[in-house]
Amino acid sequence: MEMEIKRVNFFDGQYLQKEEFNDLSDYIVHMRRRLLFVMFRRSGVVQSKDEDLRIVTDPDPAQKRFHVNAGMAIGCVPDEAEAREIVLREPTSMIDLTTQQTAFQPGDKVIVTIRYHEQKVTDPPSAGDVFEPTRILEQALVEVHRAAPPQPSDANPYVVLGEIDFNTMKATEAQRQTAAIQSALFAAIPSIRLQPNQITATGQAVTLTVTSAGGLSLAGMTPAQLTVTPQAGLSNLVVSNQQPTSFNLSFTIDSAAAAGNRTLAVTVNGVTAQDTFTVQAGLTISGFSKVDVPNGNNLFKITGTGFTTPTIVQFSKAGGSFATPVIVLNVSPTELGIPVDQIPSDATRGPVQVQSNGQVVKSTAAITPPARITDFAPAQVRPNALLTINGAGFLDLAAVGFKGGEHRQPFTGPGESVTDGKITVSVPGTATSGQITVTTAAGTVQSSQTLIVVP
Repeated sequence: MEMEIKRVNFFDGQYLQKEEFNDLSDYIVHMRRRLLFVMFRRSGVVQSKDEDLRIVTDPDPAQKRFHVNAGMAIGCVPDEAEAREIVLREPTSMIDLTTQQTAFQPGDKVIVTIRYHEQKVTDPPSAGDVFEPTRILEQALVEVHRAAPPQPSDANPYVVLGEIDFNTMKATEAQRQTAAIQSALFAAIPSIRLQPNQITATGQAVTLTVTSAGGLSLAGMTPAQLTVTPQAGLSNLVVSNQQPTSFNLSFTIDSAAAAGNRTLAVTVNGVTAQDTFTVQAGLTISGFSKVDVPNGNNLFKITGTGFTTPTIVQFSKAGGSFATPVIVLNVSPTELGIPVDQIPSDATRGPVQVQSNGQVVKSTAAITPPARITDFAPAQVRPNALLTINGAGFLDLAAVGFKGGEHRQPFTGPGESVTDGKITVSVPGTATSGQITVTTAAGTVQSSQTLIVVP
C-alpha cells in the first residue's frame, strides 16, 4: 500500500496522460473513503429508513425465496483507515435458496450479507481505436451463507443483514450490523433525533421517541416547548417518559393527513433543535387501469395510496376466498404494477386485499383481473366459421379481435355463446391468419398461439 498521498497539479501546456486523470480520481475516491471511515468507524447498514436493506421473504414458505430492499451500507477497512459505500439502488430480484451453491437443509439458519464489489467495464465503449475499460462499476453483492459468512478479506468485509430460518422462511435481525455517524463528531452541537422517522396516516395514535445530543437537556419537557410544522392532521399531542436525554411524543394522525415531511422543533432555554419525520399516505385502493398486451402494456395496475416496496396483493377467487398472494415489486406510492403472467389463474372479479408497510386493506369495489386465453380450437378455420376460445375472465367480454377484423358484442349469432371460461364466436369474414385478442373491462390480452384462417 502506498504511504504518500498524491494530489494532481495541473499547469498550462502540460501533456496529460491517463495517469494524471486516474491519480485525480484515486485522490477523490480515497479521501472520501477516509472521511467515511472517520464518520462511521464500523461496518453496517446505514438505517436512514426502516425498510432499508431489509430481508423480505415470499409469503409462501415453500417457495424458499426472498429479496432485499434498496439501501446503503458501510464496509470499513481499518488497515487502510477507509470505508467503502455499498449501495443497492433498487430491490434485488427474488433470490431462490434452492438454487444456491450452498445446499441448504431443513434446520439451517441462512445468513444474508452484502459487500462491496467493483469491476472494470467497457460500457460505454471507447470511441477511439484503443480498446480499454472506460468505467469502474461499483456493485453491492447480496450473498447467502450457512450459519456464518466466511472469513472476509481485510479489504472487503461482509455486512450481515439478518438471518432466515430455512424451515419457516421467517427473516429476523439476528446478527444484523448497523452503522451510524459517530455522535462524538457533533457532540458540541445541540440536536435531536426521532425514531421512527417515518409513519403512516392510519387514523390511529403513534409514538415517536425523541433523543438529544450535544448537551441538550430534555428533562421536564412539555407540549408547550414543541412545534410540529405543518401540524395539520395531527392532534392530541402527549409528552411522556421524560428523561434527561429523551422523551416519548404521542399523537393521533388523521387517515387523510397529507403525505410529506414534517419538522419537530424542541426549544429549551432559548436553544432550538429540530429533526424531520415523514408521513406516508394511509393504505387505500381506489381502482385499476387496463392492460393492452398487444401494444406492449402487460402491467395490470391497481391504484390507491400508501404503497411501499414490497406490496402483497391477493385477488378474489371463486367461493369468496382469496387467491395465492402475489409479491409486487413494481411499486410507486400510488400505483402497483402486476405483470399479467403473475396474476393467479384462479383470480376472478371481486375485492382485492393489499398488504403494505404493516397495513392490510380490502377494496370496497370489485376489481376485475385481465382475462386469460389458454388455447383455442380449431387451430385452422375458415371465415364465418365458429371458433372456441378457452381461458377465464370472459364474463364481461366486450370484443374478440382477429387480424383483419373484430367481433364485438352482442355474441348472439348462431352457435355463439360466452361463459367465464369459454367463448364460442364466429370468425369475421375479413379475418386473416394471426393472433387473437380478447377485450374485457380489464383491458386487452392476446393469445400466444397463431390462428390460421384458410380462405
